[in-house]
Amino acid sequence: MRTKHNLLCGYPFPSWKFRPCVPFWAAIWGKRRSDLIRLERDFEAKKNGYTANSYLALLEELLPSIWEPGLIFMPDNARIHSAKKVTKRLQVMVYK
Repeated sequence: MRTKHNLLCGYPFPSWKFRPCVPFWAAIWGKRRSDLIRLERDFEAKKNGYTANSYLALLEELLPSIWEPGLIFMPDNARIHSAKKVTKRLQVMVYK
């Protein structure tokens, strides 16, 4: 049953004692910045959460429009940022 207590960002959630987090992504370089983007859930994942696949989809869509030679891409060490498939894809996209 959907109520205001278990509907967050348009996604139904069970009635938990805590509220789930919704991750956002943005890039900052020089005096410029990207838009603030909400990550999309990976509905093929076991718990419909955020995975390396959802992070890769975001990077493949946004990184080409903001990347410039000479910039340094510095993700944090979150699991989805440091996954092998993400690291390999970034080497192709950024570090060619």
